[in-house]
Parts: sequence; C-alpha cells; structure tokens
Amino acid sequence: VNPAQSIGKCLNLKNVEDKSKRMTSLENLMRQCGHVDEAPKLLFWRGLLTKIMLSKIFEPVKLHAYMRNGTIYVEEVGAIEHASCVYTKWGINFEHICRKSQLSLNGAEIIHIFRASIMSHEILFGAEIDGYMDESNYVELKTNRILLSPNAHKYFILKIIKTWAQCYLAGIEIIIIGFRDDCGVIRTLKKVNTKDI
Repeated sequence: VNPAQSIGKCLNLKNVEDKSKRMTSLENLMRQCGHVDEAPKLLFWRGLLTKIMLSKIFEPVKLHAYMRNGTIYVEEVGAIEHASCVYTKWGINFEHICRKSQLSLNGAEIIHIFRASIMSHEILFGAEIDGYMDESNYVELKTNRILLSPNAHKYFILKIIKTWAQCYLAGIEIIIIGFRDDCGVIRTLKKVNTKDI
C-alpha cells in the first residue's frame, strides 16, 4: 500500500458517546465520500488494511467483498468487537483524558477518509483518528501494560508493529503511549515518532 493522501473530509463523532451508534459500516463511510470526483473502486477500513499488511507476520485474514454501484466494499469475515473488554475501556478512558489534559490534543475522535493505491488499484479507506496537535499533525493514542518482563517486551514489540502499520497508512507521525499498571492507572507516558519504529 502506497502512503495515503487525505481527501479532507472528516466525520466528527464528538457527540456520540455510544460507540455502537457511531458510523461503523462501509456504506455509511461511502455516504461521507459524496464529494469525491468518482466512486472509488475499492473501499476499506484502515483496521482491515493493517491486518492485510501484516498477515505474513500475524494470522491470515478472511475477506468478504461485495459490489454496489461500481464500488467494491471489502470487510473482514468474523471480525470480533472487543468493546466490552476492560483493556479496551481503559484505552478509551486514556483517549478522553489525553484530550482534556496538558497534551493539548484538539477535537474528538474523528473518522478521516484517505485515498491510496495498491499497485495500480486506487482505494479509499476510513480511519479513526484519536486526535491531533494541529491540522496536519495527527496523533495515535495507545495504552500498554508496564514492561516488567521479557514476555511483556515481546508482546509490546508485536503491538508496536501493528501500531506502526496503522500510523503509516494514515500518515500519523506521533504516537503517545500510556504505560499502565494492572489496575489501569497510567504510570508513565512516552511519545514516539512513527518514523523511528
């Protein structure tokens, strides 16, 4: 996948607290693409593109694709939603705290639409963006357990590879990692430049 270019259309999700009511379907994403000159041939979510990029390192991905009005929508088969997991809840809380803290992240979670290419195929994909320092400096927010053992370091390396792929696709240059204890309390923060991974 070649680096993406933003096509400048964002959906602000600030007032939608219930994630189950947020824009989740590709068809809703396509509605946000209404100003695009012509319908994209392929439409994805960034999370699926990340899994495809890393499928030789991690597990293979099963895809489901269907065509409507000249656009092929590509989704993952059997994707599992982990929204109820306590670690996911801690991550969401971390995002909210970062936006209200001295980190000075602007805006709420947004979905930004990007144009990219895979070989000769032009694609559009949606990516949830956690925040931004300014209009051109997006930020990815992650939490991770404090690294206290060799196994924890191995897990973190795998996680940071996935994070790099996510950031590469959307052109995100800054990652802020909150290292938490087993009670979910953030103990240290680390700012990482994507290009240094």
